[in-house]
Amino acid sequence: MEMFVKKLGNQESGYSGDKPDQRGKYILIPNGFWKHFPPLSTTLLNDQVAIRCVLTDGKEVGLNYYYNNAKFFPQIKKRAHNERRVYRSKTIDGALELDRYVIVAFIKLSNERYSVF
Repeated sequence: MEMFVKKLGNQESGYSGDKPDQRGKYILIPNGFWKHFPPLSTTLLNDQVAIRCVLTDGKEVGLNYYYNNAKFFPQIKKRAHNERRVYRSKTIDGALELDRYVIVAFIKLSNERYSVF
């Protein structure tokens, strides 16, 4: 079983200082865990794929798994980003009560489908 567990930080939960809802919400995937998620390309700028997430109530939602890979495009982008994120939705935030300091887990069920709690 492949599993990814993460404690959400301030920035991932949209905080600027102690003010909520100042930025977009996401889950940063450290590069040691990229293998647990679908492959994304270094030759396509900002490659992305939808992943299917089964929530604790059995509902299934789609989330965007995004590769900010500007590092591989210095002629286009000045900042050398090389990070992957799963962008959160209001549905998953509400169902799992996601916020800063909350632990979220993804269990891989198939290629692009995960149980998330």
